[in-house]
Order: sequence, then C-alpha cells, then structure tokens
Amino acid sequence: MNPLQKLELEILQIHDRISLRPTLELVARIGSRLTEAKQLLPHGAWLPWVRRIGLKPRSAQIYMQVAVEYDGETGKVSVEKFLRQMKVAKLRLAAQMLADMRANAKGQRQRGDIRIVRADCRRYDWPKDVDVIATDPPWGELQLYRWLACFASSHLRPGGLLLVQSAPWMLPQHLQALRSEGLKYVWTFAVIYGTAGAVKYIASSIRPVVFMCKGRWVHRGLPFSDTYTVTGHQRKYHEWEQPVDPWAYWLGRLTLPGALVADPFAGSGSFAVACREVGLKYVGTEEDKITCKIAQDRLAEQV
Repeated sequence: MNPLQKLELEILQIHDRISLRPTLELVARIGSRLTEAKQLLPHGAWLPWVRRIGLKPRSAQIYMQVAVEYDGETGKVSVEKFLRQMKVAKLRLAAQMLADMRANAKGQRQRGDIRIVRADCRRYDWPKDVDVIATDPPWGELQLYRWLACFASSHLRPGGLLLVQSAPWMLPQHLQALRSEGLKYVWTFAVIYGTAGAVKYIASSIRPVVFMCKGRWVHRGLPFSDTYTVTGHQRKYHEWEQPVDPWAYWLGRLTLPGALVADPFAGSGSFAVACREVGLKYVGTEEDKITCKIAQDRLAEQV
C-alpha cells in the first residue's frame, strides 16, 4: 500500500466517525491528511481524487482550512459553533477553491480531453472502444434509443457501460429499445428533484437513468446510492438542461480516472462538465448550432 492509499484509507476511517455532533478534532485530522495527499498528487488530479473517495471538493477544502485553524484545545463542540467555524472557513476558501477548479479545468482543456462538436451523432466518426456512453436523448423519439443501442453495441469495449436518461412514462419503451442489441440490463438509477412537475395527473419528481453493460459488469468495489436528490436546480443554459452533480457522482464511482465517455446528445454540456469534474475524457456531439455553441461557451466559462 503506497502513501496515498494509506492516507485515503485513514481519511475514510476518520470520516465515518463524524456524527451529527461533530468534533473539530476529527475534522482537523481529516484536513491534515487531505493536505498531505494533495502534495502527493500531480497537477490537475486533486479534485477528481477527492470526488473518487466520496468527498465533495468544497467539504475537503473546509476540512483543510479547519486543520490550519484548529488550536487543539477544543474537543467536542456544539453544532452551532461548528457551523460558525465552517462558515468562516468557507469565506476564506472561496478564492482558493475557484483557483483549484480553474487550474484543473484548464489542464483538461489543454489536453483536448473534453470536447463537444457540432455534428449529427449518427454520422460522426466516433472513437472505437469507448468506456462509457452517458447521454440524454429526446425522450419521445424511440428510434434514437434504438440507434443508441446499436451504437453502444458497436462502440463500447467489452464490459463498457451505458447510462441513459429516461422518463417514468417512457421507461418500458426505452428499456425495450435499449435491449434490442444484446446489452445487459444492470440497474435503474433515479435523479430526484426537490419539486415535482405534473405529468399525466401525477406529481412526478424522479427521472430514471437506465444502467446497462456490454457483457459482464465488473464493479470497482465502491458502494454508492442508486438515487441522487437535487435541490434548487435552475436551468441557466438550456430549457432541458440536466444537473451536473448526479452524473459526476455516478460516473466518478463507476469509472476509473481517464476513462473515455461518449455523449451523442450533448445538449448544453452538463455531462461534459460532470466528466471534467471527476477526471474523465469526454467527446460529445450536438446537432443544433445554437445549443452546441452554448455548450462550448459553457465549458470555456469554467476554465
């Protein structure tokens, strides 16, 4: 076990001990270990590593700031005092957090690992041996789900994964179409929204994500939830814009760093942003000129 793996194990063991009445001591211990780990990681690898071990980057930065300020005299503290400490840490972290995110994104973009091109997905020259296909086709167009099944069958490597968003009222038809080329069904995830929209007299707050595999799925041994709750999602770039966080969460746990993700229906680029956050390569196509430009500009804004 190398030094980085030892630090990862210790961080996870300490993190499991934090309760609703947390101690600054445990938080400071995690923060100091995170600081050591950051020094061992190469440029651009910090944020993907943090997400891979199950921490949010902001939480990691807060822990590190608490480690700097912790005086060692205070043991258990009230929740109120702890939250005040967190608030102070967040304010001091903002500039550094932004700098880290931009440095990571810049490194990815310069290597050409994240790209969205204007093209018809059915005519684009896709790379072979794709590790993952993650996408959100137009839900009402079943022929695109059938094409997607064929595309996955021909371009996914053995053991490659398909994650495709669906709708509750279209799920049976989508599943039937996706199974048409021999892909194996693994699971159905769900993005859960804090507010519900009325669909066919049902207040629906879930969006299914079908998880399939070409051949046998070999999991990485990282436990994760099949649901992800999103609160306060606002569509800033497109009327059908999807939230980034659920996809960063699932892709970060289902893949290895550097895996190649293909997205035939890139839209406004949410999946591209998610891939960049967890250190994955990404190529996406978007046929609409305006939407493609929005996605490309969105990626440029975050560098």
